[in-house]
Amino acid sequence: MPIRKSASTVRVATLAQVAMEDIPSAARPVAVSFPSRYIPLFGLCLASVGIFGSVLLNRLHGHEIGGIPWPYISDTAKDPPQAGMFAFTMTVTSCIIALVVIINYGKAKNDIEIIFPPDMNNLGAKRNLYGLIVGLISAPNLGLLACYDTKRTPGLHLLF
Repeated sequence: MPIRKSASTVRVATLAQVAMEDIPSAARPVAVSFPSRYIPLFGLCLASVGIFGSVLLNRLHGHEIGGIPWPYISDTAKDPPQAGMFAFTMTVTSCIIALVVIINYGKAKNDIEIIFPPDMNNLGAKRNLYGLIVGLISAPNLGLLACYDTKRTPGLHLLF
């Protein structure tokens, strides 16, 4: 359905409404089909459980937090067992973030290839690739940060 303007409304055709003969590259095989919109929600829940679980374990075990009523996140994860829980949940969360980056790259790549002709030098494909690279570089840093031992090197910790 093409874009039509009337006096009161503007209707835009979505990809689902466009006929297959209008866009020949739209007939693409789908390798995996699952509801990927729940993956970021799972990552957010896992990170929240990791952070609040570490704080709860810190308070239950009575570890030193510097005389403040609520511990800093870095102070919650410096003693076992909360250090292990925090490092594990944040590392798994960083893997989930990398998975979401790859899924979003693939979805955006398919949409860009369908909407823009191949001979057009589009900026969307370059931005999509840039987002993939930055996302894959930044995702492992959450796990590395969670495994950092603040108890052994407190001077270095205070610099950051």
